[in-house]
Amino acid sequence: FIWKYRLYQPTRLDTPEREHIEILQTGQPNTDAGPDFTNVRIRIGTTQWAGNAEIHLKASDWQRHGHHLNRAYDNVVIHLVGEKDAEVMTTGGHKILTVELKWDSQLTERYLELRDEIHDIACSSKLGKVDAFIISHWMNRMVVERLEQKSEQVLGLLAETSGDWQEVYYRKLFGALGMKVNSQPFEMLARSLPFKFILKHRDNLFQLEALLFGQAGFLSDRLFGEEYFLKLRQEYQYLQCKYSLTPIEPHLWKFMRLRPSNFPTLRIAQLANLLKDQMTDFDRLYKTPTPAPFVQWFHTGTSGFWETHYHFDKVSPYSDKHLGEMAASLLVVNAVVPVLFAWGRRNDNYQAVQRAMQYLESLSPENNKVLRIWEHSGIPAKNAFDAQALIQLYNRYCSHRHCLRCAIGNKLVTSI
Repeated sequence: FIWKYRLYQPTRLDTPEREHIEILQTGQPNTDAGPDFTNVRIRIGTTQWAGNAEIHLKASDWQRHGHHLNRAYDNVVIHLVGEKDAEVMTTGGHKILTVELKWDSQLTERYLELRDEIHDIACSSKLGKVDAFIISHWMNRMVVERLEQKSEQVLGLLAETSGDWQEVYYRKLFGALGMKVNSQPFEMLARSLPFKFILKHRDNLFQLEALLFGQAGFLSDRLFGEEYFLKLRQEYQYLQCKYSLTPIEPHLWKFMRLRPSNFPTLRIAQLANLLKDQMTDFDRLYKTPTPAPFVQWFHTGTSGFWETHYHFDKVSPYSDKHLGEMAASLLVVNAVVPVLFAWGRRNDNYQAVQRAMQYLESLSPENNKVLRIWEHSGIPAKNAFDAQALIQLYNRYCSHRHCLRCAIGNKLVTSI
């Protein structure tokens, strides 16, 4: 942090021989194995050096960490330390330039104050001291970072499906519908039942239900059940044989501590209703200017049987089983937006990338623990864009106390 932002004092650095060291480039932080900073450039006299930088509290840490035996550190051009208590060498025995860095003790005090804060958001009591522009700009960066992160997952699916964007979108819909608790079995269900089979039966809701419930492992070999169950199982057995399908294990599904409205059986019934609509088609993503049609589509119901059931073998009072508006919005956030963003980046389609972000700005924020923490700290989410930014900020920075990597924490530590 001190090196990256040149917060050392005095700002002039010299070699032990009193030659001036001109810092041309502090380099990039290295998150992998090896030296702390890569692509460092310095000039001593008329000679320019390019390589890496390593940082330690004490110079003797170099040997204690075994760097003198590791060739990955032979290209270090400057060794930055708080205390120079030893000379350091490469594996070939060549001396490496070691320089002491000094800095204002207030920087350390401010950082430790944030690090040791007991509240979930370390800077919650100090946010009023930070310019609103800095917070807004950083939140924009957090949304992009979160979408880039999700985009990598989408591109992983794209490679897995041999470039089939339709199959990628299909799988993301399944995973998003499972929410956190059942996302994995829903993703497994999608893998076990490729979209090409759905297309063959899109005009028949009963067959879609048979395929989905059968592949989910819910149509067991038990002999008894309601007429709907028995007919569904019979249809599935025919389709399973026709397409050589292998169902997933039913024990993977979680019901405990879920509200009945979130039971996977009900979600699968809603999914069957979704899949008979052409809004499942991938080309709808880049042809739909606003998220409203998606929210309306996701606000789907079920076939008649599920209006009085949450399980196959247990009748419940009649209730409307449409997916709620917030759940529908979350499907847009967690399925439509990441795929649209990834497709736009992959195809250099700036309009699609912008549309994905505009979708977020048009949707209401969700209500979860992280966003309630932020609201209590004085930063409420006005829309899904803000919500995604604050979730990313909390999960990637605040919860790990990575304050020095955060623009807000950075400002609080360095402000005089």
